[in-house]
Amino acid sequence: ECSLELAARFSAVPASMLLTDVALSCTFEASRMKHSASQLQEVRRDTEPSLQTLKTNLGISKILGTVDTETFKLSLGLVGKAASRMLASVRQLAGAVA
Repeated sequence: ECSLELAARFSAVPASMLLTDVALSCTFEASRMKHSASQLQEVRRDTEPSLQTLKTNLGISKILGTVDTETFKLSLGLVGKAASRMLASVRQLAGAVA
């Protein structure tokens, strides 16, 4: 990191303190990433059953050769809910990366 090198050259601060500061910053960022990733996994665990239900409903409709209005509305609701939760988690993860 350029700022670390610059600080080391023109500062009375010992290099070991600067390295400790950088290490702590990296540890904090890694912790944020890990937390965001665990939240994303939680969303996956929550949405998988909904999407499995959707798959089952659509499979039954395929066998019957038709999709009734209620099944169609339920399917759209399940997809919308799952997609919204996943996108919110991905945005949060992207924020942690940035």
